[in-house]
Formats: sequence, C-alpha cells, structure tokens
Amino acid sequence: MGTAENGAAAWKSDLLLALLAALLALAVDAWTGFGQLTDAGGDNDNLLRLVEVRDLLAGQGWFDLRQYRMGLEGGFVMHWSRLVDAPIAAIVLAASALTGSRPLAEDVAQVLWPALLFWSTLFFTARAARGFGGAGAVLPAILVGGAGYYFLGIYDPGALDHHNVQLMLTMASLALLLEAPARRWAALLSGLCAALTLAVGMETVPYVATIGVCVSRLFVADRSGERTIARDFGLGFAGVAALVFVATIPPPAWGVAECDAFSVAQFVVAAIAGVGLAAIALVEPAAGSRQRRLALLAALGVVLGAVVAALFPQCLSAPYANLDPRLKELWLDHIDEAQSLFTLLAQDPA
Repeated sequence: MGTAENGAAAWKSDLLLALLAALLALAVDAWTGFGQLTDAGGDNDNLLRLVEVRDLLAGQGWFDLRQYRMGLEGGFVMHWSRLVDAPIAAIVLAASALTGSRPLAEDVAQVLWPALLFWSTLFFTARAARGFGGAGAVLPAILVGGAGYYFLGIYDPGALDHHNVQLMLTMASLALLLEAPARRWAALLSGLCAALTLAVGMETVPYVATIGVCVSRLFVADRSGERTIARDFGLGFAGVAALVFVATIPPPAWGVAECDAFSVAQFVVAAIAGVGLAAIALVEPAAGSRQRRLALLAALGVVLGAVVAALFPQCLSAPYANLDPRLKELWLDHIDEAQSLFTLLAQDPA
C-alpha cells in the first residue's frame, strides 16, 4: 500500500474514532434528557449567543452587534464575532425548513452545533497525537481527550458560546502544522485556523502566539525543510486576517481599535506578522545562517512591538483596561476566563 493510501486510511480511521466518541457523548446526554437545554438558569453566554442568533435571523444587520434590550437605554455593543453566529443561524434555518418549527429548530442547533465541534476537536486531537506519537497514540488521545473535553462542559448541548470554536480551531492549527512536512497545503490551513481563532476572541492570543513562535523557531533551525511551511503559514495567517477584517467590521469602524475584540489593532499585527514571516522565508538565501534568520525574526518582533506601542498603546495593559472600575470590582473580577494565570493560581493552587 502506498504512502498516499496509508495517509487516507489513517484520516478515515481518525475521523471514525472521533465520530464514535462524539456519538457516545451525545448518547449520554440524550439518555439524561438533554437537561442543559431546559435549565432556565443556564450559562449566560450560551443564552446570549442564542439571542444574538435570533436577532440576526430576525433582520438585525450583519455589522450591528448592539444588544438593544440589555443594560441601560440603547443597550451596548457586543464584542463577539458574527463568525460564530452565522453557522448556528444556518443550522436553525435548515432545521426550520425541515421541521416547520422554529423552537424545535433552535433545539436541533443547540444539540448539533456543539456535537459537530466536539467531533472536529477530537479528530484534530487524534491527528496531533498521531503526529507526535504515531498510530499507537491515537486511541489514548481520543479516550483521554474525549473525557477531558466532555467533563469540561464546553461541548455540552446548548454550548453556543465561542470557547468550543476556539479550542477546535487551536487544535486544528496545531494538527495541521504537524501535517505540513508531508502535505503542502497543511501549513496554509494551519495559518488560516490560527487567524480564525484569533478573530473569534482574544482569549486565544497566547496560543496563537505560541504556534507562530514554534513555526519561526523551526524555520531558524532548519531553513531548507521549514522555509515553505513558514511562508505558507504566514500567508494563510495574514490573508485570513484581512478577509475577516473586511467581512466582519463595518468600514466606518476600520480605524477604531478595540482591545477585547478583533479590530484594526489585531488586523495590523496579524498582517505584519504573517507577511513579515512569509517575506523572511522567501528572501532568506539557502546559504543563510541560523544567526541571520534569528536576527531577521527578532527584528520583525521589534517592529511588531513598536507598532503596537505607537498605534495601539491602550492594548498593552489589558483587554479590559478601559472598563469602569466599578464593573471590574462587581463583575469582571469574578469571571475566571478574564483573570491572569497568577491570579487563578493564587485563588486555587490545586
């Protein structure tokens, strides 16, 4: 059997194992009656995402993210991305056409969307495990990863918040990067996924930065083997960042920097980082030294830091630095995902 056939067989095997694990989790939830869907005191973010989807389907503008019925008169603008609203809305529309019932269609979307993301995340976990440890690592990764994801709760029925999307895209970027030496298109798709997870929310900035640093480090160590990977990753990252910027941000807001959502600040950094990495990979001669590649990448890092400091200094402190201090004390300080690693360790060392 050839290499291509072996590769296709491994993909099918990983897809099937991931599907079986996802279906098992779904069966457990069904056995318990999908209690998450009937919990009136459910997760606020999941419920609000459903409200956003309803408003979008009711005719609210694509670029209009204001929640008019929340808070003080006039509401407030959400920092969430329409990139998550759109597929959920598509499922609701399709299920509505099939069932003739909008409430039932929403229930279908609340079950199907997290299940699809769970399947995808497990698949990319299996691919990453295969890349790290070979075929023998796949089943343990599915079992341990599947249990971990399941008990984490972000793939439960009704989990419409964006954290499951971010985890799936992060795993996809990592798994595709491991595929890149054998598949020419994988590095481009890895950059695409890295840019998408950044566009969905700023929580994954450390993960995206880590993946980018790993690509750069490998290029420094092995110019001949990693040049194409670095180039394609950079182009995919910058290209998708540009597409997302145009597709999700209205032209009047193109010059407005937001620190807690994808905006011109994140786009500029992503574009410079992606194009810069691709350019260095393209112009670096075959005889270039590791020291030269490291110096060029270090210069790119300095340029990125200077651009942020000069154009978007407000984003150097924290994504929520401009929040009213009273809101920070009464609300944000009690949100785990908004705390620093050191704060979380201090609160719960275990």
